[in-house]
Amino acid sequence: MGAVPIYVFFVPVVGVALGLFWAVAGRRMMARSERQYSEYRAADVAQRMGLRIVEGDPALNLMMAQTQHTMAQARRPAGGAVGRMLGDKDKATRVRLEGAPYGRPTQLVFDSYTKHQERIVASVTSWSFEYRLSLQLPVEVPSFEIVLRKAGAHGVKAKAEWRLPKQSFGSPDLDAKLTLRCEDPQIGPHLAPAASALAEHKFLHIQGNGRIISSITEDPNATMYVTMDLEATQLVLEHMANALAGPVEQHR
Repeated sequence: MGAVPIYVFFVPVVGVALGLFWAVAGRRMMARSERQYSEYRAADVAQRMGLRIVEGDPALNLMMAQTQHTMAQARRPAGGAVGRMLGDKDKATRVRLEGAPYGRPTQLVFDSYTKHQERIVASVTSWSFEYRLSLQLPVEVPSFEIVLRKAGAHGVKAKAEWRLPKQSFGSPDLDAKLTLRCEDPQIGPHLAPAASALAEHKFLHIQGNGRIISSITEDPNATMYVTMDLEATQLVLEHMANALAGPVEQHR
């Protein structure tokens, strides 16, 4: 038999070294970002938005929540007795804020979940993600949806989910930046004063349906952009609620 090539031993060593390097570098980057964006810890965000933490870690930095979730190791068994026997693992990062700072029930939820299953012929990873700021209204409003007309930073862009006709805000400048979908063409001009504050957002997906108006984020890559605009978005949703349902005092 011939001698075993030296690279057979060298490649695994290099792989381990690179893995350790990126693990250390990743922790350093996270620590640096934590210091840079310290004002976005859940407890601080809750205080500024007039909400309280009802679930989750107050120290969770929403700016980096998805990155932290991605870097975390799935450890605990999942999937019942069979899953535990097969070594399935999962991980979850979740925080929920609630309150009524302007008189309307308001909720902010960040929920990222990943499940890893080892099977004989394949490894299966499934995940779910929700990042939502929502206001509850005292009356029902017509369904509407607003997204950016063009992709924001790094090509991240929300897609309209509902097959509603396109309408105008009554402002060519605003129509050039935002896409409004709804059945009632009269809604656009009512929402325009509030929606104008959304035109410079890097990611945007607003939905109104029934008694709920929400800012939703379906793409984990948009977490940082959405977090930076949370407080501004909260005020916009309140402004929209006033335009569609009237001031809170009218419904007490």
